[in-house]
Order: sequence, then C-alpha cells, then structure tokens
Amino acid sequence: MAEHPDALRADLQQYYHLNLDGMGRDYTTLHAADLLAQLPEGARVWRAYDERAVWTAERTLLAAIVNDLNWLVWSKTKDGQRNRNRPKLVGPFEAEKKRSITGVAMTVDELNEFLARPRGEVPIG
Repeated sequence: MAEHPDALRADLQQYYHLNLDGMGRDYTTLHAADLLAQLPEGARVWRAYDERAVWTAERTLLAAIVNDLNWLVWSKTKDGQRNRNRPKLVGPFEAEKKRSITGVAMTVDELNEFLARPRGEVPIG
C-alpha cells in the first residue's frame, strides 16, 4: 500500500469489486493479501514492479501474430526477396538480439579429456 496505493486500489476494485477503504472493516487485511497474491497477470500492481508484466501471455501471442503477418507480407515484396528493410518487431520481441554462439578451439585429446571428466549424479525419480 505504501509503494503503489493507486494500482492496489484499482486492482482490488476491478478484479474483486472491493473498495480499499473498507479493508479492516468490510474484510480483513489477510483476506486482501490473499486476493492480491492471486491477481492475474498484467494487473497494475505487477506492472508497477516490473514493466515487462504488461506482456501477458495473450498480448505476447497477439504480438507474435502481428510480427508473423508483417514478415509474411514483407517476404512477398522486392525488399523481402532481397532481404532488406525487414519489418520491425513489436511486443516483447522488439528488444531481442540475435544470439551469438562462440566456440572454443581444442585438440582431439583436449576434447577427449574434457568428455572423460566425472559428472554429477542425476537424481532418480
């Protein structure tokens, strides 16, 4: 309540139809805490603590559909055939960077020694 009272008030009202001012009188603080812990993804309280929380599963899937449709349309253009002017990604994907994998050069003997090293036990069950 001290950090984001406006988000807390709005979420309690929207999702549970509870007035924050009634806490302690109409319902207990423990009851409110239980409800807050079960707020759905994308709730204002979650977004107040992490800006990425705005990307719910539903919104992420919708952004993926938009990106795929943009790519499909682009691929049929002259730019697409020449692999230039790619469409910009929307959603949580826009910040994705291509992952680069770097290898380590080693001789066959070094590789065999590496593979022969003892490994940790795998738990069963």
